[in-house]
Amino acid sequence: MKKFLYGLFSLTVLSFIIFNIASAKGQSNTDIEKMASILQRENIFINQWSLYARQKLETSGEEQKRALADEFPDLNWNISQGEEKWEATAFFSKREDVQESIRLLSSGKESYLVYEVKGTGWNEETEKLLQGKVQKTIFDIFHENVTIFSCLMGEFDGKLNESLGTNVNALLAAFDAREIEKLEESSFVSATAYTPLFSGSIKGKSEAMNLQVGLREEGLGGKTTIVVGTPIITIEY
Repeated sequence: MKKFLYGLFSLTVLSFIIFNIASAKGQSNTDIEKMASILQRENIFINQWSLYARQKLETSGEEQKRALADEFPDLNWNISQGEEKWEATAFFSKREDVQESIRLLSSGKESYLVYEVKGTGWNEETEKLLQGKVQKTIFDIFHENVTIFSCLMGEFDGKLNESLGTNVNALLAAFDAREIEKLEESSFVSATAYTPLFSGSIKGKSEAMNLQVGLREEGLGGKTTIVVGTPIITIEY
């Protein structure tokens, strides 16, 4: 399954979703907030979330680092360098339940700028953080078009009375999503789909997709973990 996820993630490196930051500035509900609202409506407890923004750079990683150092003078950068790879990472001040980081990666002739924020639980403070500081930080870092991936991980409130496949179908219906592909194993089911609820999509094997759902059952009678991502899942589960 990991190879499947990594393959899909590699596809997105070649097929970026382009978001217009200027128009996004006025949005009150981001894709991750829409996902959270639907999961909560389905009685799913959210225990982890992540937002990942990425952009291919026209300049070198070193040049971009100098620009970011001017924009964020309080950040401390950790730099590692090998024969074929250069990387610089800086962490914002950490809260107990939230971590933010900026990474610059250069390999060969390609350089990327990555911003990631992730946290635990989900409440009004999470939504305020995403609508306020996180959104502003994205605008400050990227200044222009950026690719964004959003993921939520949670678990069902109580035991499932139906099969994993049946519950995946119910979740796709909750997202008003049309199934494109499904993978089923004894204790794991994942599906890719397309929904008009989200702001972008990527090109899959045969058509556009912008939603992935994965359910995993942990042993007989154990809890069922769910991960939802748009346009794909970018965390391991």
